[in-house]
Amino acid sequence: MEIFLALLGFFSLGLMVWLLLKDYTTPALAFISVSISVACILLILEQLGFGVGAALEVKGDVFDIKTLVAFIKDGVKSVTDTAALFVFSILFFSVLNASGFFTKILNAFLSKMKANVYQVCILTVFIAAAVHLDGSGASTFLIVIPALLPIYERLG
Repeated sequence: MEIFLALLGFFSLGLMVWLLLKDYTTPALAFISVSISVACILLILEQLGFGVGAALEVKGDVFDIKTLVAFIKDGVKSVTDTAALFVFSILFFSVLNASGFFTKILNAFLSKMKANVYQVCILTVFIAAAVHLDGSGASTFLIVIPALLPIYERLG
């Protein structure tokens, strides 16, 4: 059963990637619909007696709707803080960019680099390394990309 669950997990990830690469759906819809479909398959297999609950090491060895709801609640709790951080940091950097806050900084960087793509890439690596010293990939993503996106857009 463990191998089946692993294969089902890989299949669901592959299906999500395929749906996104073919532009059949949006990312949120792909993640939600594929996850719900896999959960329904697992619930049906548990009801048929395949021992999904024991393989998932569920308390009482029964995988039912209550257990699924508990999994969903735990998952939402684990990503809520990061999702809020993403939303507000994207809004924050978008407002700063729209107000022209980065214009002088960008002009200074571009005048010294003379629109050299290699130097901009090296600058990106150094900024990402400095920001990643806190160990959080999310904060690295949220600081480096919004701050340097206008430079990459100007370079074409």
